[in-house]
Amino acid sequence: MNSFPFTLTELLAAANVAMASIMVILAFSLLGYTFHLQLPVAGRAMYAILLTCVMATYSSDVALNRVLDVASTEAWLRFQWLGIAMVPAGYYLFSWPCCAPPTTACRCGAGLRPRSCCSPW
Repeated sequence: MNSFPFTLTELLAAANVAMASIMVILAFSLLGYTFHLQLPVAGRAMYAILLTCVMATYSSDVALNRVLDVASTEAWLRFQWLGIAMVPAGYYLFSWPCCAPPTTACRCGAGLRPRSCCSPW
């Protein structure tokens, strides 16, 4: 007779859902804080794109825990793969303002501004 009521698989599945929930809460909080700053710099906008992709991936992982039918599971898995596929693009866009040398400048609008405020295009 087993004295412990849960198996290791059930404990790991519960830990996975808990960690994914924490990631969704943190990503949503950081996204809200980024939008609170009104996105005046390109780095913040690219960071918001990255956070949105991460939030889409982990929120679908949390939702898959409660799905009962196959059609809903397929829709959530497609949403999750959309987030997974867009994370590298979000990292790439976020790397432009982060990796720009602080001494260089580019033309943005009316005058010279630091390169971190310019879009990569």
